[in-house]
Amino acid sequence: MAEQVIKGVTLAGEAVAPITARLVTSDSFVPGSVLLCPTPAPRDFAHIMASAAILCTVGGRAGHLSSFCRARGIPVLLIEEGDLLHLPPGADVFVDPRHGTVAAITHEVTGLPPAARLGLPRADRP
Repeated sequence: MAEQVIKGVTLAGEAVAPITARLVTSDSFVPGSVLLCPTPAPRDFAHIMASAAILCTVGGRAGHLSSFCRARGIPVLLIEEGDLLHLPPGADVFVDPRHGTVAAITHEVTGLPPAARLGLPRADRP
């Protein structure tokens, strides 16, 4: 279940199917993740090449990053800087390039006491 859907602009990869992956920064990069790269730079090249998608706060459809990623089928979404607060690094995210949206995914199970949500034994059970 998604927490909040953030509307952005798809700069590249409009034809790519939606992606669910871990959101990471350059400091914690894992291949196949969604790279949160507010201001892309040449130093991010290796991570960009191995990303499932890229979220940035600057750029345009004719920019270097967009052109590069479009040719390789890597979606790039431009989002507002203020929306980064709703996308904590390490969270699982759902990226939909066709609609230009991204959302952090919560794994909360409703209807259970807090201990059960964490897989902990309840106090009223042995």
